[in-house]
Amino acid sequence: MKRVLLAGAFVAVAMASTAQIERSAFTSTGRGVATTFVGDYQSIGINPANLAWTNPQNKRVSFGLVEGGASLYSEVLARDELRTRFIGFEDDLTVADKQRFARDFANSQLSADVDMQLIGVAVDFNDRKWGGAAVSVRDRIHFNSNLNTQAAEILFMGWNADYFDLLRLDDRDNGPLIANTGTLSQDTLDRVVQGISTNPDLASQIFDGTRIKSVWYREFNFAYGREVVSTEDWVIGAGVGLKYVQGIAFLDIDVGPADYRAISATTPTFGIDYGNAAINNPSAIPGNDNTLPSTVGSGFGIDLGANFKFKDKLRVGVAVNDIGSVNWSGNVYRAIDTLVFDLRNDGANSLNVLAEIEQFNGKDGAFKQEGVASQRLALPTHFRMGASYMLRDNLHLGADFFMSLNDAPGSFQSPIWGVGGDYAPLKWVRFSLGFLSGGNYAARIPVGITFIAGNGTWEAGVASRDLVTYLRGDGATLSASFGFLRFHVGNTETVPAATLY
Repeated sequence: MKRVLLAGAFVAVAMASTAQIERSAFTSTGRGVATTFVGDYQSIGINPANLAWTNPQNKRVSFGLVEGGASLYSEVLARDELRTRFIGFEDDLTVADKQRFARDFANSQLSADVDMQLIGVAVDFNDRKWGGAAVSVRDRIHFNSNLNTQAAEILFMGWNADYFDLLRLDDRDNGPLIANTGTLSQDTLDRVVQGISTNPDLASQIFDGTRIKSVWYREFNFAYGREVVSTEDWVIGAGVGLKYVQGIAFLDIDVGPADYRAISATTPTFGIDYGNAAINNPSAIPGNDNTLPSTVGSGFGIDLGANFKFKDKLRVGVAVNDIGSVNWSGNVYRAIDTLVFDLRNDGANSLNVLAEIEQFNGKDGAFKQEGVASQRLALPTHFRMGASYMLRDNLHLGADFFMSLNDAPGSFQSPIWGVGGDYAPLKWVRFSLGFLSGGNYAARIPVGITFIAGNGTWEAGVASRDLVTYLRGDGATLSASFGFLRFHVGNTETVPAATLY
């Protein structure tokens, strides 16, 4: 279980090499609102009904390769400190480093999100009254944690945590015992092989108040949207998205007075040694060294959306996304609520989770585990709505509201609301700015720039989800979003608007 505490966070950071409500639509990152702004394949996962709108470039086909973004947020660390600590994840941690990390991450939020679209394609047939369709393949990773003081200490300090009042030296089973005074020399600490608690508590007591949610999905999406009713002045559209979801890793930990939930499933590509817990586990899978992580779960999801447009000026949209579930059937383990007598590891020795993962949740970890045949996990279902208005042809302003509808990994703890917009002073450049509050992050000011060439044929841009990070002392967000291979080709035909479908 301790492995799980860091796995989501640092795998996400490594994948980024990080509340994200615009998914992989890099053109929306800088404004922070997306429900009525996105179109073509970028509407997947946001509002499939937007495929009912002809794209502004009047192009038949839109496609993009490798676009997306990542964010990392710490409630207590300043920007420079956050960047320094997480970029150096391979560095060895000293005892002082471990103590500092234990203090920093106790009782504070740590969040990370990555959404990377590998390929997206959309075809616009709205001029022929057929609507629009889109497909995409993307990975998304989400992590959020809040550790209590003891969880942070044991995670980073291992047997040197205050919870273990005796330390065994030299021999794993028969070495001498000494008091864990907290002032032992490094030479003595180097001899420790086991931490022992003479007054043990249940795991549910030790980690009461600790919450960790993380998931890594790969999605294969198809979406379709079209007009339902229209006049010369207004249009109502609807859309649906279908997705096949592969699960690569998840953790769901929520420890409270009346609930002890700690379950995970991890790709065998990580090569974790679960010790005796794997012997009788019906879902155990031997480790492998695949370049692409093997999947250990699969399922399906549905997105539903609707929108309204009045005179190409006012836009309103609503959607419910990620309706469905994934059945995890490989390497599924559940922590048992037992007394924690001892620990046989010294905590994290680096921030490289792939190197440290076995110390956290392997055979010498603090938590006794049992294998589980399978675990069905709901997708992070959410509701969103938004509205926007074209003040001028080059100025588009709007607002969004986003609310998670369950507590599944990938969901946000609180609703998110935002305002923002786009301004294009020239035909070849568009600036974005907004304000967001809520979710698993502090208030933030997204900002971005998009370049347009060839009369809309090519778009490229970069954005950040938080300009305010550079202005305040703590609560930092490291964020970047990008897209350089987004194209629109093939002209659509201009036809009179239909009066009724």
